[in-house]
This record gives sequence, structure tokens and C-alpha cells, in this order.
Amino acid sequence: MTRILATLIVVAAVASSAWASPPAPLNLGDGPVTLSGGQTDTRIEKQSWFLADGSWDPNHTIINPYTGVSWDINDHGSATFYGFLASGASTFATWQHIWDYNPIYACKPLCTNWGGAGNSWGSYAEAPSPDLAVRTCLAGRCFDSAPKYDASLGVYRYVFCGTAQYTPDDPLVVDIPGSAGADGIPGRGHLDTITVTISNIATGKRGTVKNITVGIGLSSDMAFAPGCSDNRYLWSRNPAAGFTTQTDYPFRWFSS
Repeated sequence: MTRILATLIVVAAVASSAWASPPAPLNLGDGPVTLSGGQTDTRIEKQSWFLADGSWDPNHTIINPYTGVSWDINDHGSATFYGFLASGASTFATWQHIWDYNPIYACKPLCTNWGGAGNSWGSYAEAPSPDLAVRTCLAGRCFDSAPKYDASLGVYRYVFCGTAQYTPDDPLVVDIPGSAGADGIPGRGHLDTITVTISNIATGKRGTVKNITVGIGLSSDMAFAPGCSDNRYLWSRNPAAGFTTQTDYPFRWFSS
């Protein structure tokens, strides 16, 4: 009986091992990503007007006419991925966002030019190897995140957090069709496709990079996506976890 029981245990262990899911290649979807755990608003707060009682002015309430496109300052969400990349392999994800201009003339109910922070995009990766290429492209410019070693965890971190904010007269700022309130005046902004690409650039014996974690997402002015642990650093002179904020119109960013 003891031998039979021992045999059954061994068989069960082998079967369990065989049925266990093998490690999967890192896959960001190679197309539009779904952001979750956040918020998506239809009404665009920064460009809409408000009445004296604090309610939305129906004559000038700007609406986001798109599905799967972020615009409002409160919009945020993220996505996380795990896996490995073979030597030479790569994967990417895209997201569409409408970047605001600054300042914005609005009546809230005081009619004036209102300024303030905008949304930001964050990209974060960690792996036990410095052989990843992590690139974030937004508003026509690409940013590469260099590996930064974290001795406490024994991993390399790749970080980017950035935003694009235009002046009102920038020719890239255009009317957004279908966004107007009752007065027929549309909202304005720059519709952009953000792309994040993760590649394994290892050569020779380095080969496959395992145990990769990737987090990407959109930050609001209060909720922060991976990479943007606190995007208020974008709007101040304080360094973020050892990173220095850089500016080059219309961009503001920090990265590893």
C-alpha cells in the first residue's frame, strides 16, 4: 500500500509539472493597449466652462467624441505585462491621447487664461539584464530609457515619464471634430499615438532575457502610472528618484 501511495504521489507530481504553464514571451499586444484600473471622462474639464454655482455650462461643455482615446485631465489607467524576450525579439503597444494646450481661456465662472499641469505618459520596465531597449515615442519624438541598476533587488530598471503641452497658437493644436457644446465651439488639442517598444538587444551568449516586468500607462494630475511615480516632478525643480526633469518644447520629461 505504501509503495502504491508513493507511486501515485510521484505520478501526480510529474503530471502537475507537465501541466504547469511554461514561461510566456513578453507580449504588449503589438497594437492598441487596454488601460485599466483608472478613469475615463467624457467631459473635458480644463476646456469646459462652469456656471456661478459650479455646475457645467451646457453651452460650452467640451466632449471627447472618441472611444479608446484619453483627453480629460482626470483620465488615467495602466497595463502590466510579464514574460521573456529572446535575443533580437521585440514587442510594442500603442495608445491614443489628445494633448492639451496651455494656457486655456475659459469661464469658471471667472473668464481668464487658466494654466496648470497636464496628463503624462509613463513607461517602466525591470529585468535582471541591461540588454533591453525601452523606447517611448510621443508627439513625434522618441525617448530611450537606459538601464539603471537597483542593487537592493538585483534588477535593472528602465524609466520614462513625459508629457507634451503646446502653446495655444501652435499649428499642431487643431479643432477636435464632434467635441463642441451647444454653442458650436469645439475643443482643441493635438491627437497623438503614443508607442512603447521593448526589445532584447542582447548578442552572443547573453541570449534570452527572462523575468521581465513592464508597466505602462497614462497619469492624471493626481493618479500616477508606472514610470510616473509622482508626475508632479514634471512641474517642479525637484529631482524624481534621482532623475532630472528636462524640457524641450513641447516636451517635459524625466528618464533613466
